[in-house]
Amino acid sequence: VITAEKPLIEKGKTNEIQVMRGEDLQHMPIRGVGGAISQMAGVVNNNGTIYVMGGRSDQTQYIVDGVNTSNTFGGGSMTTVIHGAIEEVQMQTGGYGAQYGGKMSGVAMTQTKTGSRKYNFTLEGISDEFWAVQDDAGSYEILGIDKLYSFGYNNYTITASGPIIPDNDKIRFFIAAERNYTASGATWFEGFHQDSIEVAATSTFRTASKLYNQRIAHGLP
Repeated sequence: VITAEKPLIEKGKTNEIQVMRGEDLQHMPIRGVGGAISQMAGVVNNNGTIYVMGGRSDQTQYIVDGVNTSNTFGGGSMTTVIHGAIEEVQMQTGGYGAQYGGKMSGVAMTQTKTGSRKYNFTLEGISDEFWAVQDDAGSYEILGIDKLYSFGYNNYTITASGPIIPDNDKIRFFIAAERNYTASGATWFEGFHQDSIEVAATSTFRTASKLYNQRIAHGLP
């Protein structure tokens, strides 16, 4: 095992680097690379579209295990990394190296997990359909609680890692699989309709115009 001590001040560092490890993601109510990046300084997530340092969405480069996965035309990443397979997510902004060319806002780098020396298996299931009871209107409420609706969100993840040959950890494997299913999307708030206010404003404008015309007709300033 090779260990090194991180210097207190890195003299050659010209950019801002933010790191979030897989252990941190397990204790946070977020999922995936996009969720991790959205928690970092200088990043804004607007309805799933990520903007870094005020730049356009297509000005952020996405790299997974050293491979550029950026969507050149629409922005974002063309690859979805399974949540349970994330080892580390790193965001670089500012004066990053020339090897990350073509983008001006930042570089989001994801490192996936590798095989462990011992066999390890994980199974994770997230769902809001457990004990969902259908009401008279046909909607599903969790535990039958009024207005606590189930949207049919289901996410299941399984991972396995270890040596390919028992008692020989020189060659190891890591595999992950995920199933994500949502029966129906949430309803978004569309704001208030202000027709009555618009009518009142129009009436006020017409009244003011009428009074002004009367003053002009009588020669008043």
